[in-house]
Amino acid sequence: MKHFILVLSLFGSLTFARDASRVGNGGGVLFCENREPILLDIYESVFNEIHTFENLNTISIDQRRTVLEDRISLFSKDYAKLLRDLRKYFYEKSHFLKVSSFKIPDDFNNLFYEATCDLKVVAVQRKPILSFDDIFFINEPLWNLSGEMTREGLIDHEVLYLISLVRGATTSKSVRKFLSFILSDSFFASSASEVEAMFYKNVFNSRWLSNASAERKRYLINDLCKRLKKDYFFICPSFE
Repeated sequence: MKHFILVLSLFGSLTFARDASRVGNGGGVLFCENREPILLDIYESVFNEIHTFENLNTISIDQRRTVLEDRISLFSKDYAKLLRDLRKYFYEKSHFLKVSSFKIPDDFNNLFYEATCDLKVVAVQRKPILSFDDIFFINEPLWNLSGEMTREGLIDHEVLYLISLVRGATTSKSVRKFLSFILSDSFFASSASEVEAMFYKNVFNSRWLSNASAERKRYLINDLCKRLKKDYFFICPSFE
């Protein structure tokens, strides 16, 4: 019986790799001539002259791995801890595919980028059915080509998008907007309240939550954790 379940699980993963178009979003990377691959979230911001990323170019890979939780902690230690554990969860629930056919998601349409660049989907995710199912599916050859810094950005994108999906998002446009901001130099000119407002608006899909009471915000994170446990078998860290 165990062998039968395992075969079904593996078959489901292989079928998913061939039919990734059923997933509404993917982590995108621009592969450009004579340049390092760049995360779509960042490329959009640079191309449209919204943000700059000089600071991101000065930090080490070890520092880069904690950037998201460090910067979210500016307004919430609890969400910082949640994102730290979700990044670990990404590795636990990832399945690397040697060959895949991830299609460009609908919300990648009408994007403008240079003719010398090629937009590829490197990572996609789906809701699990069973507790041992994988959630994040990675095009391994493209992942390896992406470079360490871009891979860290893909992880950030996927865990933020997971939260956004739980909160009812249908595309990753808002998550891409938030992640480009949180990684940019603009972050350093922003107050904690401004960062929090952008988080709730673009990740939680509600522009009014930053003005909510402490009790209401506690309810929201606890409700999020209940949904993550129910839909993704993820156990949130303990909050103070």
